[in-house]
Amino acid sequence: MAARQRRRTKEVSALWNSARREVFLCVLLVVSGTASLIYEVVWRRWLTDLVGSSSAATAIVLAVFMGGLSIGSWLAGRCVDKVKRPIRVYAVLELCIVGLALLPAGEVALLTPLFVKLAGWLGPESIWLDVARFATAVVAIGPPAVLMGATFPVVVRALATRPGSLGNRSAAAYSANNLGAVCGTLLAGFLLIEWLGLRGAGFAAAGLGVVAGLLALWVDHNTPAGEVPIDRPQDAYEGRSKRRHDSQSAIPVFFPESSPPFPNASPARPFVLIAALLSGFCALGYETIWTRVLSLMTLNTTYAFSLMLAVLLLGLCIGSWLVWLKLASLNRPAEVFAGIQIILSVYALSSLFWIGSVDGGTQEALAHWLPVDLWIGRPLVLALCLLFFPATLMGASLPILCQLYGGRSGAAGRSAGRVYAANALGSVLGALAVGAVVAPLWGTWWAVAVCGLGGAISVASVTMSNMSHVCKIPLRFAAAAVGVASVAIGISLGPAAVGHIELGPNDRVVFRAEDAGGIVEVVEDERLGTRWLLTNRLHWEGSTLPRAVWEQRRQGLLPLVLHPAPRRVLEIGMGTGIKVGILDCPLVEQAVAVEISPAVVDASRLFSDYNAAVADYSPGESSDGRKVRVVQSDGRNYVALTPDKYDLIVNGLLTPYRAGVSRLYTVEHFRNCRDKLDEGGMFVAWVALRQIDPRDLKVLVRSQLEVFPNTSMWLERRYLGLISTLEEPTFDVDAIQQRFAEESLRRVLDNAGLDSPLPLLAGFVAGAEKLRAFAADQPLNTEDRPIIEFRTPKLGDKLNSRELGAANLKLISSLQESIDAMPILANGETRAYIERSLAARRLSREALALKYQGQHIEAAKLFQKALALNPDDSLAQFELEIYLVAHAKQCIERQLYRQARAMFRKAAEINPRSIGALASLAEFERASGNQAQAVELWEQVRDLDPHNRTARRNLDNLLLRR
Repeated sequence: MAARQRRRTKEVSALWNSARREVFLCVLLVVSGTASLIYEVVWRRWLTDLVGSSSAATAIVLAVFMGGLSIGSWLAGRCVDKVKRPIRVYAVLELCIVGLALLPAGEVALLTPLFVKLAGWLGPESIWLDVARFATAVVAIGPPAVLMGATFPVVVRALATRPGSLGNRSAAAYSANNLGAVCGTLLAGFLLIEWLGLRGAGFAAAGLGVVAGLLALWVDHNTPAGEVPIDRPQDAYEGRSKRRHDSQSAIPVFFPESSPPFPNASPARPFVLIAALLSGFCALGYETIWTRVLSLMTLNTTYAFSLMLAVLLLGLCIGSWLVWLKLASLNRPAEVFAGIQIILSVYALSSLFWIGSVDGGTQEALAHWLPVDLWIGRPLVLALCLLFFPATLMGASLPILCQLYGGRSGAAGRSAGRVYAANALGSVLGALAVGAVVAPLWGTWWAVAVCGLGGAISVASVTMSNMSHVCKIPLRFAAAAVGVASVAIGISLGPAAVGHIELGPNDRVVFRAEDAGGIVEVVEDERLGTRWLLTNRLHWEGSTLPRAVWEQRRQGLLPLVLHPAPRRVLEIGMGTGIKVGILDCPLVEQAVAVEISPAVVDASRLFSDYNAAVADYSPGESSDGRKVRVVQSDGRNYVALTPDKYDLIVNGLLTPYRAGVSRLYTVEHFRNCRDKLDEGGMFVAWVALRQIDPRDLKVLVRSQLEVFPNTSMWLERRYLGLISTLEEPTFDVDAIQQRFAEESLRRVLDNAGLDSPLPLLAGFVAGAEKLRAFAADQPLNTEDRPIIEFRTPKLGDKLNSRELGAANLKLISSLQESIDAMPILANGETRAYIERSLAARRLSREALALKYQGQHIEAAKLFQKALALNPDDSLAQFELEIYLVAHAKQCIERQLYRQARAMFRKAAEINPRSIGALASLAEFERASGNQAQAVELWEQVRDLDPHNRTARRNLDNLLLRR
């Protein structure tokens, strides 16, 4: 009796120790998962220096990382079941990962000069350079990724100490690891990189890895060698099942066991691996699709992407946790897996129909229920609505597949390793196929169809296991129906865009294309013939409105005016190509325009009437002297790797807070640009005032001054330009006027709505000394600490608002310097004109800030003062014209026709190049019966804009009536 009691006490104590060890291992998995996700984020940012941020480069990094996980899991699964102390192996793996995790930063620093030489030999667009990028990624993150993949089967082997427990233990491991990944995503995306920088985040992840490894060694040290037995075959398991049952009543069950009715070795195992591969394919494919869809409804900030990933991982965690709780009660887990895949496919096919209905008002209403600010709440609401439910289904799939594959075979490590390897390999294929091939070539609907078809095949594969024939037939029928529906939807909706776009009664979409970066569309007003370029349904990249055309051309013209000899020019970012089209002028001998999005390049062809058709030719192909070459590449990476030197490098009008784009506003990019400038070179960075926080505007100024001490600030209406020179700048006004007196260059001025280059000089705000004092208290924006990317998005609803534009205008107006601070050479009369222009422009900026704040009467008075000081002030001309035309239309509504005519004529007098005022007056004269005056006015509009469809149509109608 005493011996039996001692034996029972010993068994209970062993089971208690086993339960505590298993719980502790799951806690370590949470720590390890946190470190792994931080590593992944840091590696991806480090490797961007070499591989770029284009879709192909992102695919390279993802393929290497997920491929490493697959290889590591497969290799570890082959041998881990023979290991007597798997916890010790896990500890060693964690410490080895720490040893390799920080190597990519050093490798990037060492390999960058080599890549520059390779680009010089091969060309920055060579396919062999992509091969070198892939090899670099393999060397940099391949080894630690392999070790990370090896940890999963090792931990499952440590947890699954009894046959039949594979499903539960893999679910526990998978859930704990994903919970850690959620923590890592939120820490990296919201705290560590912003506070500590990339290197600090890497060291923090390394610290977590060291803690996990050392604690695992401590657990192993306190675990007797026989306490983690090697799995035994089914007969041994059955032989001791009664004793285990007797002892379980004495202790709490932390990890319930399951005894699924599967044989020791199923002949259908290959089909389970196929199902695991297809499950991973669908999971990453759907993730890619839903991320693209959510990017149409968010601002594409780093926080939005972090929240999407965190919600996805949380769903995976909860799904696997539910399997851990319920697998023991599942009599037919294969049927459950098949049902999950069918539901997932149906949800994916239907979700894209209803997600567009979650408009801004709905998002805000739901976000108010969350205890967070709106800049977090809105993307969080969208991610929860779209991602959480399917992610839960995905999280339940892998543990069920592990149980289906392993059964009671007694080889937990090998089974988990093979299933996880197949799943990771499928993830690589899904991300590459959907994100880089199907969606860009055939559209999002075809991508959903391909994933739905993959889910149907996975159901067919898993039903090859030992299921009853009664269940096989309906499941296969449902899978076939889903597959047919997927193909039908792909065929019928493939070219259509996801969601909806708000269009006016006369608007229509004349161009739509998808690439790896998202959706690009061109919208046209059929009545006016005006076109707009729209990316991802949120970002207006330019239009053919007369004012917008002149603004873009003036931005392109300003550095050409200030540089004495801009023979070789590099422009980063293309948009409509209107600004790039300025480079096709006699001043420039060779120009390169770098654009990351192939769809944007294609869309720019619809603006060829305004951009000199820059996307339709390459140098040497035409006989009329065209000079611009368009390169589809990541701008930052192109500058870093190109061996060419340039007289002028221009950062186009980009969005500094968007993930990836912010790297074009860092100290490192500015240094790369400085190194690629020829003697006497100039660098220009443009930014929209509504897209940057006032504090971050100071950060940008401080960062550019750090690299270019000779930097001045210029403002062209709503767009700020920081112009830097390698040498102390001096602008010879007489030489500038002589250059632009040539007939060919006068045409360039005329296209920008200018009679002389001198009005462009009125955009000067401040010189280097004033800017240094202005930004002295701000940190630098670097790739290690991308402050603008992390701080500006916190403005939330203020982004892209008039309120933000007004705040920046007030800040800039306080910097305005006199002509004495302007490095110009000019005679007395010219200096007096420029001084009046600067004073008038300052008043116009103050008036524009008042207009943004809704103080229209005060703004109009200041605009009038600016015009009285300088009648050529273009900003005051444009804004007063808007007020006068609006007031004239109100007079027409009140039947005050004489006052309306006077207002229209006053607007046309103030701004003789105003197409809007002339067109409004022409339409008024036509309605009043003055056909001759209407014809004359429409001819003036046509002369100002030969491509104006409204002018041509109205002239034809009026002349026919004559």
